[in-house]
Amino acid sequence: MTFEDWKAKVGLGAYRNTGVFRGQKATEYTATYINKMDLNLTRRHHAITYPAKTGNSTAAYVCNHLGPTSQAQADVDTAINNAINGNNLVACVAMDYGYELANGKPYVRYFTFAPNGQLLMSVNLDGRGEKHVPGTCLACHGGKHYDGQFPIDNRTTPDLGGHFLPYDIGNFLFSSNPALTQAAQEKAIYNLNKIAKTTNLTSYGIDLINAWYHNDTSTVMDLNYLPQDWKAGIGKIPGIDVTQLYQKVEARYCRSCHVAMDSERTTRNPEDFLNWTHTGDPSTDDAFKQVICGGPATVQRNHTMPNSLVTFNNMWSDPVAVKLLQQWSGDSNCLGHADPKLN
Repeated sequence: MTFEDWKAKVGLGAYRNTGVFRGQKATEYTATYINKMDLNLTRRHHAITYPAKTGNSTAAYVCNHLGPTSQAQADVDTAINNAINGNNLVACVAMDYGYELANGKPYVRYFTFAPNGQLLMSVNLDGRGEKHVPGTCLACHGGKHYDGQFPIDNRTTPDLGGHFLPYDIGNFLFSSNPALTQAAQEKAIYNLNKIAKTTNLTSYGIDLINAWYHNDTSTVMDLNYLPQDWKAGIGKIPGIDVTQLYQKVEARYCRSCHVAMDSERTTRNPEDFLNWTHTGDPSTDDAFKQVICGGPATVQRNHTMPNSLVTFNNMWSDPVAVKLLQQWSGDSNCLGHADPKLN
């Protein structure tokens, strides 16, 4: 299967409203920006949804081009112009939902295509080398039915338990080109988020999109959004500005992936305020701190979050985030101290 084969199957691009969707009218929405907090790639997003007897058939793809060398506006403009002109293409990543069923239910599928349209079995998007599909996708998109391999008993299913992700403007950089600014693309991104809601988003993802747009009463994302449990938690962590902890740490460096994690097996979900509070139980408090600050002898879990290399470097280069994390953890050496087994 090629990239064109897939687009023909799902009804995107030149194949919109044709083929198996003949007579069905649907709008394809697009947006172009830099994903500065995650992979630092220039991304050209496309998405569409069609009504179907079994639910929605929704498809989306993003073509990833090399990102800017810095976050200076001139470098951002250059990277986006290159992408618009088709230069520096790394790979196109595609997802669809509802085009096939597993045990009678729709599910999310993942595909990765090379610049020449060939289907790829692995891709290097994060600068840490080639990683095979589907693991490279599920690291951020969730996958409660996949734990490093497909099930090998009679529960085997093509449904990996993954999800689409919300489009989070707070983590993007935009061109100064009047047609590609944040303001010019706000409504398109609103519609991309509405399309994401036609899939099997987690409750975290649905709540987030509804709150961003005040339940569809606005098409402009509310970047000052604070979840209700975090609002109720203001003043409940001594010496910590809870609003800043959410907006400067959780929203920027954790939320993008964890809103897709409906089965948190090894850590609790940081989108829940309770998990940032100090319960007094070392077995739970220390485990949550360890993946961020490190320190304990179980070195394999130290400093494992943020998991993305770009996000990790961004967070620990952000003095506001670092200060908040050091205050929250009570560890002035958070990240800075050596791990026991590495001494």
